[in-house]
Amino acid sequence: MQYTNGLELILVYACQQDSINLDLDAVDCSQELARLTEYTLSPASGTASARRLSEVVGDFPVVNPSKPSTNAASDQL
Repeated sequence: MQYTNGLELILVYACQQDSINLDLDAVDCSQELARLTEYTLSPASGTASARRLSEVVGDFPVVNPSKPSTNAASDQL
């Protein structure tokens, strides 16, 4: 999670699946693919948006070290 204080935006990076099936007996891993997505939250305007960052299929992403989190409670650990 990244806070951009000057613009009052919160950026969240996560893997998004377009569909998901939690029935492990019926899951089709070739169809339920995760892609890195950026979510932008604006508390000031009450809006949110999502933008797919890559069409490359992946599992939980490795965070780019050039984009460290700031102002997060986990930074205190």
